[in-house]
Amino acid sequence: MAATDAEEISDIRAYVLDVSQQLRQLQELGPDRWREPFETGLRAAYRRGDLPGLATLVNFAVGHLDGAGRTAEAVQEIDHALALCDQDPDVRSILAAMRAGLQISWGHKASACGSMAEAAEAAAEGSDPYAAMKFRVYQQVLACRLATDADDEVIETLIAQTGRDGYAPESLFLLSWYIPYLYATGQRRRAVPWIRQLRIQSELARHPWRQIDAASFEVADAAVEAPAAALVEQDVDRPNWLATWRRALLEFRGHLLRRDWEAAGTSLQHIEALAGQTGALEVGDVGAFRACLEAHASDGTQRVTLERPGAVHLGMLPAALAGAEAVALAGTQSHAAQWLDWVAREAQPLVATLLEWPVSRARIQALLAMRAGHRQAAKSAFKRAHEWAKDAGYAAEAGLALVQHAELLAHGEPRSRQAEWTAMRHRGWDALVALQIDPAAHAYAATRAIAATRNREPAVPRLTPRELEALTALADGLTYREAGERLQVKWRTVQTLARRAYVKLDTNGRGRAVARARELGLL
Repeated sequence: MAATDAEEISDIRAYVLDVSQQLRQLQELGPDRWREPFETGLRAAYRRGDLPGLATLVNFAVGHLDGAGRTAEAVQEIDHALALCDQDPDVRSILAAMRAGLQISWGHKASACGSMAEAAEAAAEGSDPYAAMKFRVYQQVLACRLATDADDEVIETLIAQTGRDGYAPESLFLLSWYIPYLYATGQRRRAVPWIRQLRIQSELARHPWRQIDAASFEVADAAVEAPAAALVEQDVDRPNWLATWRRALLEFRGHLLRRDWEAAGTSLQHIEALAGQTGALEVGDVGAFRACLEAHASDGTQRVTLERPGAVHLGMLPAALAGAEAVALAGTQSHAAQWLDWVAREAQPLVATLLEWPVSRARIQALLAMRAGHRQAAKSAFKRAHEWAKDAGYAAEAGLALVQHAELLAHGEPRSRQAEWTAMRHRGWDALVALQIDPAAHAYAATRAIAATRNREPAVPRLTPRELEALTALADGLTYREAGERLQVKWRTVQTLARRAYVKLDTNGRGRAVARARELGLL
């Protein structure tokens, strides 16, 4: 691609769009093919003092670097540009918001939120409509990646607005994160039409990168329908690390369900190699995937030990849920109790599953509760898991929840309920057999979790200081509102703390929770 002389560039944004389009059409995009046009444009922006154009160029460079897993280099470009643009609030808002996205990629949640706050402050001082639009896009992408307070209505309005106003890259970028967010929050049926829109828009915009994203989302959705089937082959002619990562996780999960340990081992090597290419990118403890394989293949004699994760965002949750499943299947009783506490408190409350790791969070919680010896919590979680999976269209997870719930009931419930769990077991087995998944192995895994706690007292739950304070106030006969006044918090906060304590104590009401806490010496 012929370089353009910096003296000839009259419109930086038009130049970047033109160069971007040319690069997209190349069959082989090497790691630094974009560097020459980037530096040419940068020289032109410096000479003319075009700071908005400079921000557009930095966005151009960051897209190539971050997409190739070179996140540390991407943030260096942003920091350098921020130092040059400190007097322009519009440009600062774009760059700081862009940096927030990179920081959450590293797992630095506090830093990301700090950068976004800095961007919001700058945006409030700015006046450029284009900069305001870019800031809102980055703001909502961060909310999607944190799976916290993304606003569906705002996002869908932004997608429509940016697409209508000719800002296809921004519209496609937002879509590429909104779709995984919808899957994570259990809204698969809402996500499917957006996948079609992403494919159509990316084809119209001639944006192969987002076309690869759309194709990877289609593969992931097909894996929900047939999780044990081989994935559809894709012809990818350029690097898209995230799409490759998602596919590798889906392949690995499919091998686990088929109990094909050799293929799972090969997929695991691919996952570990990909993780080694990410630089500073935070994908969680990749060792959790190996632990998950070992737990599934275990004969029941091995024990898995994994540290609980730190910061939570969509990028590291696949490894976190894989680790939780490994501990639920092959961890110690006390370790399972610790992970159950983490899943209840730290994993984002909105997350029901993941695009690239389509397991039910509630079912994993149920297995952890079984391993920890908390039958009541396990039964409640299995019920939630089945209801959610059935409604959301996750047939494999619905079948697994039925089979494993039936095993829990069969080991400990009165024989008068045998007809109930027998019917549940048959429904689950039929569902899994139809999906070419061996139900016996998954039923046996649940039975082993129960056996691990037989003749043992459940591990003493670790209530947080705030949970203990809330439970103490309720034990004293106070209402939620009165307890809130004592603790100087809202009454709904007391209610949330109390419910967490009930789950940990394996009870379903105030009186039983207080009695159990006193029995354990907690009150």
